[in-house]
Amino acid sequence: MSGYGFAVGTSGYDDEDRLVNWERDDTNLDQSWSLSLVGDWNSITENGSSQSRTHGPTHEILTVASQAVQHDAKGNQTEIPAVLRPGTDPLKMQWDFENKLIGADIDNDSTDDITYQFDALGRRVGRDDGTTAMVYVQSGQQTIADYTSGTAASSPTYTYLYASYIDEPVMRTGGSGNRYFHRNQQYSITALTDTSGTIQERYAYSAYGMLSIFDGSGTVRTSTAEGNRYTYTGREYDEVMDVYHYRARMYDPVVGRFCSRDPIGFLDGMSVYCNYFGLTMQDPYGFFALEPAIVTEIEILIAVIAAGGETVVAALAALRAALMAIQQQVGLRQDW
Repeated sequence: MSGYGFAVGTSGYDDEDRLVNWERDDTNLDQSWSLSLVGDWNSITENGSSQSRTHGPTHEILTVASQAVQHDAKGNQTEIPAVLRPGTDPLKMQWDFENKLIGADIDNDSTDDITYQFDALGRRVGRDDGTTAMVYVQSGQQTIADYTSGTAASSPTYTYLYASYIDEPVMRTGGSGNRYFHRNQQYSITALTDTSGTIQERYAYSAYGMLSIFDGSGTVRTSTAEGNRYTYTGREYDEVMDVYHYRARMYDPVVGRFCSRDPIGFLDGMSVYCNYFGLTMQDPYGFFALEPAIVTEIEILIAVIAAGGETVVAALAALRAALMAIQQQVGLRQDW
């Protein structure tokens, strides 16, 4: 969309190919970062205003502009201060024993405004904002239908169709009619169109996923009018909490990192909070960065194995090869 491209210039990346500054084409947003050796943001400067940060021994954020970020004993963020929030209240979060986000207080009244539910496989299957309770029907690791709680199975709010990559929705049915998703090379959704090809809603992002929403003509919207939550890297955005659901973890685009530690530890880097999104790498599970083609191959092989039959042995062999490719890829990242 015009004005929402970006430029980094010759000094946009440091010697380790890490982004250190960028500017949006409309010149209304420019950001730069002072990074530690392991990639923590020692400070961020946005439109000339600088904000400092401090970090702990596992690279968790301790303070932002002298306001404390609280964590529980497992490293899950329990309070994000107001300086990192769109309003004047902090965000307080509750986590279960498996480090899944189960509740959030957005107005600082000690009562959860948003609650999440998960199934036995760790998949998010429900969200309740106190007004509407939604049920998310899963197929593998993809949401294929949304229902208002208590609605008959024959009456979904939306159903979804995906392309080959796990986070590549291409079509949604329901609501005011079919909608078609359009993405960029990062799998971030840039537009929704209707059956006639008319753009119903547009999306743009900062370098770390801060979302801007527009109508078809480019007029700014404060929230989606299309009921769409699939945006940055194809993941699900919670506009009330201003965070993204990355399956195993929640991602905060303002902070530029995950809200909890990586469940598999230091496998793909020296920080258990950093993200590794990019043009060639994605992190759809909230575990580690992978090439989209490898993710797609794994999902197909898992489906074949689950279905059974004489192709299982061949599928297992191919899955082993894919996992070895992951191990080699992650090993290369550790050498950085």
